[in-house]
Amino acid sequence: MKKYLLISLLMFISTMSFSEDIELYVSEAVKLAGAKTQVLIILDNSGSMTTEETVKIRYDPTENYPAIPNTTKFSSEYLYYNKGDEIPKPDTSTENRRFLASLNGCDSAKSSLISKGFYTAHIRRYKYKNNTGQWLNLSDSNGSNIYVLDCEDDVLSNNPNNADGVEPGFPVNYLGDKNNPEYFTADESNSNVVWSGTLITLYTDNYLRWHYGNNTQEETRSRMEMARESINDVINSAPSIDFGLQIFNYNYGDSSNHGNGGRIVAGIKEMTDENKTTLLDLVNNEVNARGNTPLCETLYESSLYFSGKNIEYGDDDINIYYNDGSIYYTKNVPPRDTDPSVELSNKYVSPFSSCSNKVYVILITDGVPTQDHHADGKVEGLSTVDDGTTINFTGSKYDGNYLAGLAEWMSNQDLNTQLSGKQTADIYTIGFSDGADDAAPLLKETARLGGGKYFRATDSAQLTAALVGALEDLEPSNDSLTSASVAANNFDRTETLNSVYYAMFQPDNGPRWQGNLKKYKVVSNKQVGKHGKPALDVNSGHFSEQVTSFWSPDNSEDGDKVSEGGVAEMLRSKINRVIYSDIGTAGTLALLTETQAEISLGGSLELATEMDVAEDDVGTYLNWAMGKNVDSVKLDDGTTPIMRPDVFGDPLHSKPLVINYGTSIRVVIGTNAGALHMFEDKGATVDEDWAFMPKEFFNNIKPLRENYATAEKVYGIDGSITSYIKDNNGDGIINGTDKVWVFFGLRRGGSSYYALDISNPSTPSKLWHIDAASTGFGELGQSWSQPKLGYSKLNINGTGNSAVAAPVLFFGGGYDVAKDSSTPGIADVKGRAIYMVDAATGTLKWSLAPLGADSTFIGTDSIPSSIGILDSDGDGMIDRLYTGDTGGNVWRVDMPSAIANDSNDPWTVFKLAEFGGTTNSTDLRFFNEPSIVRTFISETIETEVTDEDGKTIKIVSHQEKPYDAVLIGSGDRSNPIGIDTNDRFFMIKDEHIKTQSFYSAVEPKAPPALLKNDLYDYTDDPFAKTLTSQEREGLEIAVSNKSGWYIDLVEGTGEKSTADAIVINGVVYFTTFIPPNLEPNVIHCEQPNGTGLLYAVDLALGTAIYNWNETTPDAEPVRKVEINEQFLGAPTLIVVPNDDGDPETDDDAVGNIIVGRKIIPVGFTLQTMRTYLYISEEQ
Repeated sequence: MKKYLLISLLMFISTMSFSEDIELYVSEAVKLAGAKTQVLIILDNSGSMTTEETVKIRYDPTENYPAIPNTTKFSSEYLYYNKGDEIPKPDTSTENRRFLASLNGCDSAKSSLISKGFYTAHIRRYKYKNNTGQWLNLSDSNGSNIYVLDCEDDVLSNNPNNADGVEPGFPVNYLGDKNNPEYFTADESNSNVVWSGTLITLYTDNYLRWHYGNNTQEETRSRMEMARESINDVINSAPSIDFGLQIFNYNYGDSSNHGNGGRIVAGIKEMTDENKTTLLDLVNNEVNARGNTPLCETLYESSLYFSGKNIEYGDDDINIYYNDGSIYYTKNVPPRDTDPSVELSNKYVSPFSSCSNKVYVILITDGVPTQDHHADGKVEGLSTVDDGTTINFTGSKYDGNYLAGLAEWMSNQDLNTQLSGKQTADIYTIGFSDGADDAAPLLKETARLGGGKYFRATDSAQLTAALVGALEDLEPSNDSLTSASVAANNFDRTETLNSVYYAMFQPDNGPRWQGNLKKYKVVSNKQVGKHGKPALDVNSGHFSEQVTSFWSPDNSEDGDKVSEGGVAEMLRSKINRVIYSDIGTAGTLALLTETQAEISLGGSLELATEMDVAEDDVGTYLNWAMGKNVDSVKLDDGTTPIMRPDVFGDPLHSKPLVINYGTSIRVVIGTNAGALHMFEDKGATVDEDWAFMPKEFFNNIKPLRENYATAEKVYGIDGSITSYIKDNNGDGIINGTDKVWVFFGLRRGGSSYYALDISNPSTPSKLWHIDAASTGFGELGQSWSQPKLGYSKLNINGTGNSAVAAPVLFFGGGYDVAKDSSTPGIADVKGRAIYMVDAATGTLKWSLAPLGADSTFIGTDSIPSSIGILDSDGDGMIDRLYTGDTGGNVWRVDMPSAIANDSNDPWTVFKLAEFGGTTNSTDLRFFNEPSIVRTFISETIETEVTDEDGKTIKIVSHQEKPYDAVLIGSGDRSNPIGIDTNDRFFMIKDEHIKTQSFYSAVEPKAPPALLKNDLYDYTDDPFAKTLTSQEREGLEIAVSNKSGWYIDLVEGTGEKSTADAIVINGVVYFTTFIPPNLEPNVIHCEQPNGTGLLYAVDLALGTAIYNWNETTPDAEPVRKVEINEQFLGAPTLIVVPNDDGDPETDDDAVGNIIVGRKIIPVGFTLQTMRTYLYISEEQ
């Protein structure tokens, strides 16, 4: 059943101009809708709350409090902050959780800080990370690096005011650079900061001096009076939290007519000014202390509220009379909340939405439970359903009460089965006053089993601190989906092995996503799992519920479950993992240990600072990163594994690379947990050889472990991997001096490129590492561009017969994150480059960039795609490059000589095509590598001939003309759900098939950039129409006069090209994606599916090739077929022998392609012939 959440309060989301391709799986609007923390306060209003206590006098903001003992006031005014630890002590040099008060840009906090002394909210500071400016969470232990600060509440209230002297505006990521940072945007809708993680409390130094001071002034106040004050202060100082209130009924005894349990007097609502005023009026003027303490009965009623079930105790309150008949206690004052958002027809309306799955209860009590057994039988009868299995309550009493057992149930079981996902409640307890000391063991156990914390408070200051401490510990909620990608074995270029490896991940609304890698096989053009069972469900096209993937335990039927089977299950039981990091001498690989990491980073403090954790916690965080279950996370069966269940992170964009060593098969893949993994496929089982975690990802460990549900996605090794394999003697076995190297970028993970030598698959070593800080690479943006391997005349050692060519890598300058803005036509400041480096050393051999490069680039847009490479003269050396950019342009680079700035034949670049524009509809962006096909195309040429009599006639002739066909499709990978751009797929006929220098002023001049109108419109498939011979000839002439063709993808649907095209036997295969049709005022809490399509068209004519419909074989061919719901990768060629049944004959190799999860039979048989090409290569 689809779930929808109407969002009148979140209408601004539709104007957000920043996006990411993870919106395919997790909507940013969903994250924001689920981000509001929901808290139900259960306030003890029993008779003992009238008890008066002599306590410290309350805080007076007009008084200037003295320094606490043994300290001297700092000369400057500071604000201190806390993230759930001990409240900071002011004026001490050892307390670094502070910053100058003048830097406070959270305008919403200022009045509360003046009047209350504290404020709780989501706070951010600006910092450069991975060479980009971002608003990040405050450090746990050190505020000295805070220079600019702001808060979520300013954005929610559309308040642009910042710190004194700072420009007004709303915080924004990724704009500007270190020299000219842009912290703010004037338009609130353009603020793209993710407000997630723990709430932070700011304190004035004056308040903390009062809190810790030895002030001997005291006053007498009732417990209820102090509770009211604390609740008022906390609600007023935490506007981003939605609060509700529950109190006790009188609870005369445990009989049915004794007014048992408690009632919801204020349901959880958004804290608008009106709702906050109503709630505080209840607390201040209507709640009175009478009756007993039914803790368990009241918590049981709250569970019914969260579950959306019938009211049980909410209407049970009773009047209590004196012996003379006069009223002692009047029932239902205040009354239960009967607002339609809280209850309808005597049934609760759950505060859960399908976009949120966590609420919190803070129970404040001053004593042990009394008259609290009426709900015992109801608690014992609790049950829920999980994946079709009924789960019954099995808890036990603690100190004779079910409170702790009920809290455990609420924290672990699904409270609302009417919604998708699992809805739970965590329980926090506060023992208030000395009167609660007898209840402390029960309250501690309740908090422990209920997933919360226990606090003790004896006065209003401590109660306020306890409430704030509970809020700092809270986090929002999440939901999940599934997707996959595929890679086939790539060692043998004429045949592939029949194993297919799927990288899988389970999206979530937090930074940490579960990943997996599974293996299937291709048999008779079908994918199968163990025991030959079909891998796919014939109806849905998804992995079957009945299939067991290879490597998984027999009959485990893990096919449709991302978290089960595969490498994920293997890693959960692997306790002897080998994990390297670049923390050895001079950045070499060394085993990841705390000691070695400290040496590499310069000491324990430096390591802790890099990881943003306390020094004492470094070891625990490193152990977590290495997979150890330091948080004692349980499996579904209740057991606690040694390794945490989600040790294998998500391979969101990293495609598995299969390497055949001749004697073994290895699979290399990166994940956003920040590790590159090497696995050995042992046939029926799999094992991890090693993992490599670059030290630049140490600062990702903390947010990954915290995994706050509305935190932004954390990226690690997210790029595709390229391999170089040198089998010196050609025996198919990698040994001796043979070489295997791998190269990878990080995509969204940063600007780095790494190269590893994995010639010995058990012992990797680092060849090199470069990033934007490396000399010559200052233009590098995020490293999206997969390196392309080749050879160049620039990298030949020696001359004549002794010349040796060494491999090089080509890659683009990457992605400028400022392009995440949807505004078209704005020049980038990063990524406008192409680099060529020595594959062995990483040495920069040549670069194309606007400044400081070997060749000057005049483009203004970043180049995130792989570079198309071409050896035009067959000498084994790459002499031409093609690439698209994010401005819709296509560029050609000619490299005709061995010296880039050669006086006769310099390397030159010109714009081959210009297809982009400056409006949303024409904002074409190229993220995919152009495919290059050397081909002959039959042209129909019409010429005019004048005879000797002066008569002119037209002659039509046909000729085969050579072209370099350049195929490329547009589509914004950073905004895959956008629908306002009219994307296209292009085939450019580049007639300049000879690599040569082109100039702007002298011959040969660079041709003018092709425009869309220079290509023929193939959108309506003109050659497929019924034409007369004359009409067809006219069409052929018109097409021949154009420089290629284009196909408009379906306008208004957001259809966009998703990957590189491939061409096989004159047929172009390319994939597209149509995003789901999202209603602008509705949040789909489970992201609706889009449509992934595969096109197959004739290279020259653009006509349909196949009838994809197996049920109607006589139907006309169509250009495209729906594959599944995915944003598809490039079609993968898989070639396996077709068994003809005769063991004496060599079977023909039959080629098919895999797209998404489907094998597409494309009806060709590969025929191989022997050719000879001699290239001296470096050994």
